[in-house]
Amino acid sequence: MISLGEPDVKGNGVVVTNDRLAIKLSLSDQAVTDQNVQPDPEEIYPTVGDYTFLKEIDGKHVLFDAVSDQIVKINPSIYQLFQYCDGFHSLKDLTEIAQTLGLPVGIDDLNRYYTELSHHKLARMHLRRKVESPRVLLINPPLPFSSENYAFQNVYPPLGLLYLAGQLVENGCEVEFLDMSVDDMQPGEIGRYIDQLNGPIDMVGISLNMTCSYARAVRIAGNVRDALPGVSIIMGGNHATMTYEELLVDRHCDLVCIGPGDHLIVQICDSLFRKAGPIEDVPGLAYWSRGKVQRTTPTKPTKIIKTVDFPAYHLIDIDRYDIGGRIPVITSTGCPYDCKYCSTVKFNGRRVSYFPVERVVGDLKKLMAMFGTNGFNFLDDSFSFNRKRMMEICALIQKEGLDIHWTCNTRVDMVDAEMLLAMKAAGCVGIFFGIESMDQAVLSRMHKRVKTEEIRDAVQWARDAGIMVRQSFIVGLPGETPETLKSTDDFIADTAPEEVQLSMLTIYPGTELAATPEKYDLTVHPLKWEEHNINIPHASTESMDREAIFTQYLKMRLNLAEAMR
Repeated sequence: MISLGEPDVKGNGVVVTNDRLAIKLSLSDQAVTDQNVQPDPEEIYPTVGDYTFLKEIDGKHVLFDAVSDQIVKINPSIYQLFQYCDGFHSLKDLTEIAQTLGLPVGIDDLNRYYTELSHHKLARMHLRRKVESPRVLLINPPLPFSSENYAFQNVYPPLGLLYLAGQLVENGCEVEFLDMSVDDMQPGEIGRYIDQLNGPIDMVGISLNMTCSYARAVRIAGNVRDALPGVSIIMGGNHATMTYEELLVDRHCDLVCIGPGDHLIVQICDSLFRKAGPIEDVPGLAYWSRGKVQRTTPTKPTKIIKTVDFPAYHLIDIDRYDIGGRIPVITSTGCPYDCKYCSTVKFNGRRVSYFPVERVVGDLKKLMAMFGTNGFNFLDDSFSFNRKRMMEICALIQKEGLDIHWTCNTRVDMVDAEMLLAMKAAGCVGIFFGIESMDQAVLSRMHKRVKTEEIRDAVQWARDAGIMVRQSFIVGLPGETPETLKSTDDFIADTAPEEVQLSMLTIYPGTELAATPEKYDLTVHPLKWEEHNINIPHASTESMDREAIFTQYLKMRLNLAEAMR
């Protein structure tokens, strides 16, 4: 057993009891070759092995590595600092922490300690480039099954990642963009892709927005770790936000962006590569440090979005995506409602944040010039939530003389007859209403906060305005029965919508139904993450078991097919 000694009596150094600790700082040849930089103590970030344990035993402070079977006795000062060896604190940072804690340890002492620990495989010494233009690889993982198998799931441009890329490019970073879904790439192919890149990669961001992509996303992260040891891996998106603790405890990534990440990505780069401040000062993050998951201060959404740059559409070939002739656009985030089957509130917060009206129309004009198109699909959760803004957008589209056609998503209680006429005049040709059920008791229990009369009015107003309506319903909500589902069937038959989306209840992480299923008399049946899609029955209710829900769903599909012949 090697032993790292106690501070000397003067308190300004460390006495070492092993001759090998007298060697000078020497980084591994592999680390220097991989990063192509000169050794610089300020750029060295020590990390602890996944199976290296820090323990206090009978007053002695020790490290034990379960893989190499090595045990090391260390002094109390290093014991305290070792908890900060997480890949986010450099040797210089650790020295400053030591000073703050009043520990008698300098940077030369840390050089010697961590070099020796690295030699014994108890710590890893990583170099991080200190550069003004860090190079970031952004990855959109593939769907769990081949895209040609998805009749209901279009392969859309990953707009969230494109917004992140836009922020990075505008702030002097280099971006490599890989959308594995459009090519149906397998996780095992990521290593070959990285090998073909010229030059170093400083950071990798992986989107984990869709629950069904979880398994592939973490496999991609593992393959990235093998190909780029020491690189910082960040995950973000809806599912990553809801499962950040699992991702970090299992060490699938180093950082998780909690909620929208477009305003965080540049701050992360500034902290890691431009020495703009510690990672703890970047709001809205979770990471693993000191043996547990750490959270920074949550972000607070603003009402008006002013700092998000135009998405980096130049990084993709839009013709390779199944967009139905309409470029996807996002002009706002957030939803003030808290439907019990939805996780939007937990991801975006209750405050709705908007792009200014002039920015919205300006972006449309940019996209028209860029792609030669006049078709758009607004992906906002509730595009017409702010009536005044909606009317101003419609007025400005007409004032600018934009000959466009577009579709959008919204709620039935966020439209009226006058607004729908204005939307039609500004080019709206289709609207998606998430109705979910035509039984008032079911809607109330799910906190939908709409009346069935409002649903009927909104559908009729849209039809009167000449706007196509797509109605969406969930089969198997708590309180639903075969009898209540008949009211939904009758409504569909009465209104004869142009499009209908039927889905079965799926319990997604971050929803109230997932957090407290017993409150809603739900029995949640285990599914693999990749099976979390709206076409696989997931739960039983007090009124219908899983098989009954599945049967009712198929019955309604057959009835719908007959009615729409």
